[in-house]
Amino acid sequence: MSSSETSEQPPYASSPFDDPDADVIIRTSDRTDFRLYKVVLSIASPVFKDMLPIPQPDHNGSPHELRDGTPVVNVAEDKKTMDHVLRIIYPVEEPRFTSLEEVATALQVCGKYMMRKAQQFSAKHLLPYMEKEPLRVYAVACRFQLFDVAREAAKCSLQVPLLPLASPMPSELDHLPAFRFFFELSSYRQKCEKAALGIFTNWRWTCETSISGYVWFASQNSHSSDCIAGRTESFNNSRVVLARRWWEEYYEAAKLAVQTRIAGAAVQEPELLDPFFKKASACATCRASVNGHLRIFSRNLAQRIDNAVAKYLSTVKTTLAVTGCQRCWRCRSSDDSECVCEYR
Repeated sequence: MSSSETSEQPPYASSPFDDPDADVIIRTSDRTDFRLYKVVLSIASPVFKDMLPIPQPDHNGSPHELRDGTPVVNVAEDKKTMDHVLRIIYPVEEPRFTSLEEVATALQVCGKYMMRKAQQFSAKHLLPYMEKEPLRVYAVACRFQLFDVAREAAKCSLQVPLLPLASPMPSELDHLPAFRFFFELSSYRQKCEKAALGIFTNWRWTCETSISGYVWFASQNSHSSDCIAGRTESFNNSRVVLARRWWEEYYEAAKLAVQTRIAGAAVQEPELLDPFFKKASACATCRASVNGHLRIFSRNLAQRIDNAVAKYLSTVKTTLAVTGCQRCWRCRSSDDSECVCEYR
């Protein structure tokens, strides 16, 4: 053993990163050695391509650190992170991410070492978390300039209330300017909410659908005396429609639900529908048909809400995520080409 080799060596990583024929060792911050091939690292990362020929000093200051005659390169990443990233660039089984934090860390490392293809691969693994964690995914996507992912996450965020904000604050937001993040997402939601609530301006459209026989529009004489009528809606042909009050109350409750959750599914939730099934059942006429009619109506209403939001988004070139990602969050460089930090 040469003087540049140490008697207390870290363990090797598990297969396939323990290849005895490899020509370089990557040593992680938690002291695990990955035996790798320079050519693979160089193709995947121009950063590694530049740094691998440079001798790395060991902890004693020696100009070279070797293990079994193989040069050692020390990196700041831990074993799990390096295993994830290396499995992306090596022709082996793909990594299995078990948390959003792991995906975000992989994206950071891929950016640090300029592994563009690996970063694109990692970005796909944000998608499984988008439905349940849209705000966190949005923050991660903005941080790494994944514009399409950020926009899709913002759209998914309409399914959950923006307020109250999560406590403690998700760590992903540490990398974004808080006010800009909140302002952009809040503005996005307000515009989508306005489009959705336009459906509720009046309920004339409910009488113009192909299904014209909703039970709450049935003749006054067919209802029980305690099934109170609400307001009327007049049409150009002088037709006057009278609706049951319980249905009007559902319509208003649905409107409130959409203000919290900007999605058609909000008006179809059992918690919203069930109280009105109960109210309508007090009338023999309504009771006979309300279950089917209100479910059909809520489905049609949900579709109109989703279509209204989709139509708005298709006609507006939103700057969401783009304006928030033009600069590196850490160095604030106005010229992206001048940004040299690892958060780029």
